[in-house]
Amino acid sequence: MHGVTICEEWIAPVCVPTGRPASDHLHGARLLRGKTRPQAWDNWLRLADMTAADASRVDYEHFYLCIQAALAGLEIGMTSFLMVQDELKSGQLIAPFGFVRDGSSYCLLSARPFAQSTNAMLFQQWITQQMSLCSQQFAEGAAVHSPTVI
Repeated sequence: MHGVTICEEWIAPVCVPTGRPASDHLHGARLLRGKTRPQAWDNWLRLADMTAADASRVDYEHFYLCIQAALAGLEIGMTSFLMVQDELKSGQLIAPFGFVRDGSSYCLLSARPFAQSTNAMLFQQWITQQMSLCSQQFAEGAAVHSPTVI
C-alpha cells in the first residue's frame, strides 16, 4: 500500500449562533456525536482541557447527521472543520470553543506507487492542492486553538 498525507484533522464542537453556550464550559449540555468517531468528544475535551460534567450524549450514524442535528439547533455537535467550512462561512454554525488538531490526518492511498500512473499523479497533486487551500483558509478565518501551537 502506498500513501501520502494530504492534511491534518481539526475538530471542534459546533452549534447554531443562538445555541452558543452561555459560559466557557459544557456542563449539562447535549453532546451530539457520530458513531463513526465515537471518541471524538473525549479526544476534544482532553485536547482542549475542558470538561462536560452532567452532559448527555446523542449518537448519530454518521458525522453528516450530527452536523444536521446541530444545524437544527439540537445542541452541540462534534465535527471536523473540513465537513462544516461552508456552514461556518455562512454563519449557520459557529465553533464557540475553537478547533484543535486531534492528531489524525487524511491520507490518499493507492495499491500502486502514484508515480506509476499519470492520472494518479495528477489526482494526488490536485487533491493535495485543494486540501492546502482549505487548510490555508481555515488558518486565516477560523477560531483555531492548538495545544501545541498557539
